[in-house]
Amino acid sequence: MKQLSAYRRLFGLLPGHRRLVIAFVVMALLASAAEGLGVGLVIPSLEGWRGDASHWAHKIPLLGVFGSFFHALSLADRVRLVAVVLFFIVLVQSGLRYVERLVALQLHVRIERALKREAILQLYRVSLQFIQRKSAGDLLTVLVMHTRQAANVVTVLASIVANASILFVYAALMLVLSWQLTLVAAGLLVPLALLNQRLSADQLRKEGEAQNIQQRKVRKVMIESLSLMKLSHLYAQEHRSIERADQVFDKYLHHFYESQKLIHRATPLFSVSAVFGLSLLLIAGTYLLPGQTEAWLARTVLFLLIVFRLLSPATVVNRMCAELCNYHPSLESVLEFLNSADKPYLTNGNIAFTQLEHQVALENVTFRYSPHEAPVLKNVTFSIPRGKVTALVGASGSGKSTIINLVARLYDCEEGCIRADAFDLRDLDIASWRNQLAVVSQDTLLSNDTMMANLRFARPNATDQEVYQAVRLAQLQDFVTELPQGYDTRIGDHGVRLSGGQQQRVAIARALVADPQLLILDEATSALDSETERAIQTALEEFGKSRTFLVAAHRLSTIRKADNIVVLANAQVIQQGTHAQLMECNGLYRQLVETQIVGHDPGFGQQVGDRVAEGRLREFVPAPSQDS
Repeated sequence: MKQLSAYRRLFGLLPGHRRLVIAFVVMALLASAAEGLGVGLVIPSLEGWRGDASHWAHKIPLLGVFGSFFHALSLADRVRLVAVVLFFIVLVQSGLRYVERLVALQLHVRIERALKREAILQLYRVSLQFIQRKSAGDLLTVLVMHTRQAANVVTVLASIVANASILFVYAALMLVLSWQLTLVAAGLLVPLALLNQRLSADQLRKEGEAQNIQQRKVRKVMIESLSLMKLSHLYAQEHRSIERADQVFDKYLHHFYESQKLIHRATPLFSVSAVFGLSLLLIAGTYLLPGQTEAWLARTVLFLLIVFRLLSPATVVNRMCAELCNYHPSLESVLEFLNSADKPYLTNGNIAFTQLEHQVALENVTFRYSPHEAPVLKNVTFSIPRGKVTALVGASGSGKSTIINLVARLYDCEEGCIRADAFDLRDLDIASWRNQLAVVSQDTLLSNDTMMANLRFARPNATDQEVYQAVRLAQLQDFVTELPQGYDTRIGDHGVRLSGGQQQRVAIARALVADPQLLILDEATSALDSETERAIQTALEEFGKSRTFLVAAHRLSTIRKADNIVVLANAQVIQQGTHAQLMECNGLYRQLVETQIVGHDPGFGQQVGDRVAEGRLREFVPAPSQDS
């Protein structure tokens, strides 16, 4: 039942292709009928049926008429006629089989495309909480390999239908010749086929599941090998990476071999058992077909001829059933990934967001990445006023990046809410909200494309002048002009051909090209030297005179001009205020500033406190141009 349910879900992807399915079935039936007609011509061709035309005219009128006409000809003319008729029958049948296979191939391609599209849609619909719990190897295997193997189910089922139609035609001819022998043949061959299938089905499913697991591991190891190749070279650990790859290759190929061995074993087992049944059938025919005359011999020979011809499609059906068992785990893997009942999704509202009028406000926001983990934010409340700079400060793990992810609606808070003016972000259309913001993080995300394509990623219709202006503000123009093909230069996977600072400047320029209302900077200048950082800060001030900024930083020198600094610790907001206000308090922010200023100089904190009291704090606060 579970297997049938999976097939129903698979073919549920074909509502727009019913005509193609009908065309395939029609082609298969017509091709099988043509093949049956070719075999049926043997009936009037046998010399023993010369005087029995009226009997066959009653059972098969067309063949009976052909038999009467056929036996009126001379022996040479009979041979010529049979040769011509068989040629045209095979010609028609071959054409029909070719069209049938093309239609089956189209069905396979469309099913695979539908599965891949549904998998990609699921990938972008489901919450990042689900995606981040999966390895890239697992996801890539489902998207690439399992969708293809699941689509193979359609090809296998099509082959079963085509060969089953041949079996149906031959069964009809066998019934015409002798219904008694047909029943005996069915009683012998069908149980043998079912037994043979049952012997392999469970093993094939197990090997298919094991093969899928090893496919995921192979992909995972390959992805990790590529991403850690530089590290392996630096620490001379290439041999460990190679050994690990060898191990997963060996395990995958072992299960592949075992599953293919079971599939190939099905063919000779069925053939041997079928011939055994055929031998019994031949012996039974000496008792069931009356009268050992020439007509009796002709019928027996023809019946055996049909049974022998029937063995080929029956063997194919048996082998296809074995392959179906092997592909079924991949189908279940894809359907499980597409299942929406057990996965988290972001709520997409129906209000289109256009303009931030007042502020973005976090109200008693609580969030945890997993139900079994402690909250990373707990009852967090603060606002991000329009046209102002709001900074987030705190130790690593204090929740700065989580707040940015919540504001960008990569996640939704489990308690409390985030509002843009009067609207809960969950009531807004996600795309309309994200179109009004841009995020630059310390983990620059770049594609293996041209520099211009990366810069225009968030806003493909940006003009060249807008791109050039953003490049200038990001202090990137000199570097771009030195590239071999300028803006048309490809920058490699993840921007591997660029330095860390160049990657960050590209990310900043990309955000500026997006022309956002809310610009979010998450350690956006951490890889830059002090001079470049100062120039970019000045440019951002020029760019963002009427824009809203949310900035997270460890370098406190970069946020001392912020309109409001939110200090986070233990998943909560513990301080808020301007730089000067917070320095007047003996709290965490002052400790962080003193630590960055002091380094390891004992007693310096007291000097800072004294200067605060005397209003001479600027002596110890580094200027924006200096490294902290």
